Amino acid sequence: MVPDTLKQSTFDFLRSVSWLAVVTAALVSAVIYLTRLWFRKGLQFGVCRCKTRMDGKTVIVTGSNTSTGKEAARDLARRGARVILACRNERKAEKAAEEIRKSSGNGNVEVRVVDLASLSSIRNFCSHIIRTEPRLDVLVNNAGFSPILRRRSNTCFCPRTETTDGFELMFGVNHLGHFLLTNLLLDLLKKSAASRVVIVSSGGHVFEQEIDFNDVNFRQNFSPTRAYRRSKLANMLFVRELAKRLKGSGVAAFSLTPGNVATSRMKNQTLSVGMLVRGTAAALHRWLYGKTPLQGAQCTIHCSVADGLQSGQYFSDCKPKDPAPQARDDEAARRLWELSEKMTGFTSMLWRYSTVTVYLLVLAMGACILLIRRHSAGGVCHSKVRLEGKTVIVTGANTGIGKETARDMAERGARVILACRDLTKAWHAADDIRCSTGNGNVLVQELDLASLASIRACAKRIIDSESRLDILINNAGICLCPRWETKDGFEITFGVNHLGHFLLTNLLLDLLKMSAPSRVVCVSSKNHHDGFINFDDINWEGGYNFMKAYGQSKLATVMFARELSKRMEGSGVTAYSLHPGVILTEGARHMKKVVGIVIVFLTPIFLLGFWLFGKNVRQGAQTSIYCAVTEGLEVHSGKYFSDCQVTEPSPLAKDDDVSKRLWELSAEMVGLEF
Repeated sequence: MVPDTLKQSTFDFLRSVSWLAVVTAALVSAVIYLTRLWFRKGLQFGVCRCKTRMDGKTVIVTGSNTSTGKEAARDLARRGARVILACRNERKAEKAAEEIRKSSGNGNVEVRVVDLASLSSIRNFCSHIIRTEPRLDVLVNNAGFSPILRRRSNTCFCPRTETTDGFELMFGVNHLGHFLLTNLLLDLLKKSAASRVVIVSSGGHVFEQEIDFNDVNFRQNFSPTRAYRRSKLANMLFVRELAKRLKGSGVAAFSLTPGNVATSRMKNQTLSVGMLVRGTAAALHRWLYGKTPLQGAQCTIHCSVADGLQSGQYFSDCKPKDPAPQARDDEAARRLWELSEKMTGFTSMLWRYSTVTVYLLVLAMGACILLIRRHSAGGVCHSKVRLEGKTVIVTGANTGIGKETARDMAERGARVILACRDLTKAWHAADDIRCSTGNGNVLVQELDLASLASIRACAKRIIDSESRLDILINNAGICLCPRWETKDGFEITFGVNHLGHFLLTNLLLDLLKMSAPSRVVCVSSKNHHDGFINFDDINWEGGYNFMKAYGQSKLATVMFARELSKRMEGSGVTAYSLHPGVILTEGARHMKKVVGIVIVFLTPIFLLGFWLFGKNVRQGAQTSIYCAVTEGLEVHSGKYFSDCQVTEPSPLAKDDDVSKRLWELSAEMVGLEF
């Protein structure tokens, strides 16, 4: 048996050692903490102090579901930008987007999936962005892969891994992925100039002496640290060459180091015994003078919004900094660009074919197209009239020129009612208009112009709910369709384009008179020149021709506005008709059913014609807006407009006897009594 005195001595010794260990640990912790405070007091992290707003601008941030990318996206959302989080993990990105929406108060934060380790994913992403986004002002290439610790790895650093397309992972994601992404979106960036490309590199690029063009994929002597540094040196060279190629385009490019930031990629580390010391030292190093994600995002934000920056510069802590000499090698930058083009399958035709002949040809073609399109764009409404306290109804406002007209009315402060047949599309359009204008007073009313009952019901709801009506814009229309009939048995083109608006306008006339001065704006077409009123067969029951039917309906619209103006003289209600221009809208969606298989051959010709000689929907809405808001237009009541100016209609459109006869026939057909 062990003597009691020996037991007591052993116990006292262990207790003394335990207390010593506790005291020692406390002292060491205090020293480390005080050291951290001393370091942080001495460190001066850069902060972006720019107050620039980003309202109306669009920003894409890759790898923005966490850390510095997420913080940069949050800051840009707070500045009012439309922010697209481009991430591989959709679930995490949606969670980040929801958090950013709540913290920034900006609901215009979207998620788009892109995997930078897959060229096909990048191409699909860019195709979707180009198809859906009208502009791109800032592209932040933030996503990246680094040699971090892995949960299932027996070593501290990741093994050599390849992308879907067979490239070494860090070079493929950090450089090639962003190289292809940027180049595919360059046209959109140029269209939105002044715009920017911001590429997040690393201070680690200084330790990589050169790009080994014979083995960029590190198939021999792989080192994860060197692979990472090489990818970051490639980022620097890419920005340098990109800035040169974009000179004069209005697109600027910047590279930066965010600093030493503990990102979410560090969360799931499990150190092996052999790497315990190195891992502990690295963690202590980050804790002592590393940055938080918000601090690390400052340089990215600075490069995205600050004024007066010089394209091609490298930044650290929100200040320009000289990169390593190897990052300023123009020959290496050129070789890397050409190699990257080959690896990603991207070829810039402008740089590939640089002969004088091609340049002159492209220049001449561009000049011709520019002149044609500028001429085709037509007039612009320059009126600055505000519409606060006024109510506007726009029919067919869920798409095309109707939607753009409604958007302009909302921007001027009006209460806008979208009168549409398709309520789903109408609510989407209303949400879009509210979001883009900041005017929440945008409403939807169901209106099917092919149904007299629907028109009467809509008019009743408006009369019951609205105290005034200042502007009625009869915009909805249909064209190039087979001989269909409305629910009341009228030929559909005449029924929708003329009779529907005829009934709606007359049912709302008392509300318009009560709100005088007020206006009725009727969207017609230049095709009314080819039309005539077929009083003997108004519904084209014999010998239907879709072009003649369309011409008749648009001639009827011009005559209606002219006759309405005469009948409303002295009431304070004025009326106007107009030609919006040649525009490709959903009104021609039934054309295939008219011309059949021939449409396959005609479509390219039609599209080219529309592109060369047509207007976009914003341009097409200008004359409608002009007739709705321009001051002093009352003296031109009953007139026909085109490109924001009075234009002579067809001789038949000025025949007062025919106009009166059409009014009486229309009233009889819709069941109105005067």
